[in-house]
Amino acid sequence: MNYVYYGFGLKINSNIQLSGLSEVKDSFEFEMIDIFLNVIVDSNYSSGKRDYALYYENNTYILDFNEITYKIQRNRLNVTTKYTELFISTFFNVPLSILLLLNERILLHSSAFVKNEKLFAVCGEKGMGNECCSCSCGLCAF
Repeated sequence: MNYVYYGFGLKINSNIQLSGLSEVKDSFEFEMIDIFLNVIVDSNYSSGKRDYALYYENNTYILDFNEITYKIQRNRLNVTTKYTELFISTFFNVPLSILLLLNERILLHSSAFVKNEKLFAVCGEKGMGNECCSCSCGLCAF
């Protein structure tokens, strides 16, 4: 089965459902970058038992975690893993960031809130309290 998503300025064709993204059938007025996402679940797969490795080989970034490997090119992402859950829990971090950089885009870890009809963005590293800060500022009068 094939699923089509639009997000992060990308059109993502995927062979699995991606929680967190809405499947869209309509086209957009602006140009999207077409990404083919192929996830192969293989119960016999072994990545080499590395905790983490990133290297570049044959025009492909290879991101190898324990039990999941991403092969990332500008318009293609191939994933091999034992468990679909590993893909869902890791895709929206480093692999998506590399994919976006290859397509001249950037992924920011952020949160936002609206106050007095103005939108405020809070950016920072993961775990630094972006969401807590947004919630606090959105509830307080400042």
